[in-house]
Amino acid sequence: MNFRHVVLVTSSLVVLATGASAQAIQSPQKGSPLRKDILDALRPGVERKLNAPIEFKVDDLKVSGDWAFVRVTPQRPGGVEIDVSKTPVGKREINDGVHTEAVLRRVGGTWRVQEYEVGATDVWYMDWCARLPKAMFRSGGETSGTCDY
Repeated sequence: MNFRHVVLVTSSLVVLATGASAQAIQSPQKGSPLRKDILDALRPGVERKLNAPIEFKVDDLKVSGDWAFVRVTPQRPGGVEIDVSKTPVGKREINDGVHTEAVLRRVGGTWRVQEYEVGATDVWYMDWCARLPKAMFRSGGETSGTCDY
């Protein structure tokens, strides 16, 4: 392989990698099928930790290609606050309430939870910052977030 060929192949790989990480980030609106599918994938695990039934108050939901990052506040149906002390999460010595963050991936058309935490006291998802677009981890319209530091 000559030098020109190596440069061409390397350049092509850089362009492909950049295109994959530069996919548009969207925030699916309330009532959209995409939003419903993502939240429905997350629900069973959170219900195990907080006892069913729950619904989510969505604080932030970002999607880029086949990846999603969500920040939600679980609550009882009708918006009733969850008493964390009466849940499996409340039995841990340290917890920070019921706020929940999750990373999900769409595989074969189905959303699957890759990792999530309920009541985390630290920023557990920092490892994901290197694998997904940093903008996915910014809240609302922020121009920087946890992954930018």
